[in-house]
Amino acid sequence: MDISPETARRAWGDVPEGVRRRIVLAALLFSRRFEAAVSEGALPDARDAQRFLMRLMGDVIDDFARLEGIPSEEATRFLGDVDNRDRILELNEVLDLYGLPENEKTLDALLLESVEDRPRRAAWADHWTSG
Repeated sequence: MDISPETARRAWGDVPEGVRRRIVLAALLFSRRFEAAVSEGALPDARDAQRFLMRLMGDVIDDFARLEGIPSEEATRFLGDVDNRDRILELNEVLDLYGLPENEKTLDALLLESVEDRPRRAAWADHWTSG
């Protein structure tokens, strides 16, 4: 995956290389599981969305634990950490953009744009949650 050290630092701070690798792995697993569910027509209606996402995350945790050779409890802790989860979901969105046929940007450029767009997204999140 072509993400420069500088972009990785801006995106994820000074987390160790092993954590960065795990963020990338988790984002790829989430993307793969989500795409498989979509291709199988398993997208839920609004009332089943939470159950769908919980099942999806359970599958990602199982895959992650198996590939990392760690207990599922450790995988759950890593993937459940709010900072890690935010990083994983952001990278997943970037990977989705990167995979679009019309995309002409590098993965590094897309991740950097996402990092630079965080203040705007945070403002929208505050707007929608403020009442």
